[in-house]
Amino acid sequence: MEYLHGGDIEAYSQENMLDYSVNIHPFGPCPEVVETVIQSVRTQTSRYPDPFCRKLRKRLANRWEIPEKSLILGNGAAELIFLLVQTLRPKKGFLIAPSFAEYRRALESVKCEIRWFELEEEKEFRLTKDYLNGLTEDLEIAFLCSPDNPSGQRIPEKLLDQIIEKCEKQKIFLVLDESFLEFTEQGRRWSKCAWAAEHPGILVLRSFTKIQGIPGLRLGYGVSGDSRLAEAMEGKRQPWSVSTVAQAAGIASLEYGEEWAQKARNLIREEKPRLEAALEKSGMKVYPGEADFLFFRGREDLQERLLGKGILIRDCSDYPGLSKGYFRIAVKKPEENERLIQALEEIGKEDNG
Repeated sequence: MEYLHGGDIEAYSQENMLDYSVNIHPFGPCPEVVETVIQSVRTQTSRYPDPFCRKLRKRLANRWEIPEKSLILGNGAAELIFLLVQTLRPKKGFLIAPSFAEYRRALESVKCEIRWFELEEEKEFRLTKDYLNGLTEDLEIAFLCSPDNPSGQRIPEKLLDQIIEKCEKQKIFLVLDESFLEFTEQGRRWSKCAWAAEHPGILVLRSFTKIQGIPGLRLGYGVSGDSRLAEAMEGKRQPWSVSTVAQAAGIASLEYGEEWAQKARNLIREEKPRLEAALEKSGMKVYPGEADFLFFRGREDLQERLLGKGILIRDCSDYPGLSKGYFRIAVKKPEENERLIQALEEIGKEDNG
């Protein structure tokens, strides 16, 4: 089955489409970042980008209190996933299902054999200790996402530490994707960035795209204690893959973005329960999660019905391990959420005559 990401609003011709399929900051980028981008376009686009993102790298190192050599910047976290796999060229990998599709696509690009650990609906798609039994010596790489996409489930700290310990023991390279972690209230404390900077055998991925609301600029970074790995990945990337404008936006996000990120967390804390209640009232099964979106199961024609009302949601049936009837929606601004809630109520009334 072909996998299509959320956020492809251009595929739909309807004007004023409300896009719930993409999970980013509900207010978009902060004003200071927007102004920085405008100034960068005016003054810096006539120059080539810094291929090593030196200024941004230094700011990130200061933020996390880690060595600059432990950082690698990329054109979104997705570029780093492919760079890592092209560098390591593993023979056998371990993935959970459902989860982000680019892990699978990257492994398939080097003809890596994939073993799957299927999350169970009966356990609300939580990662459990059973996962540890799958970490066998024949594996070379494992990918995890916390909070996961599409479930929104965060890996419990104790279990994550056990996974890291076993991967170290079995010499399995672990990729931990934290792209959605900053939407959680304790995201900084739960992050493994500082730990990863001192340990080889792990790459922690982070994204500016989601929490700063800048998916059009493409900017992510990775942290690993293996500086030789970072150098090897740099050697495989296309020249100037991180634009001057994206680098400027990243620096501005680090300077101004924390208060803006907290604004998103505050809104999610208030609006997420309201959306969950509306979905359940409409007969949907909502699964618990800690990210900036809701994952649920409902009527198979829900995406089509909502499209007819100018609302796009993410059909998750193309995720491995899922079938028709699974969906994901972002948490957006109150007035936008009200429009979705009203649309759900209208569908219910239409069905009841």
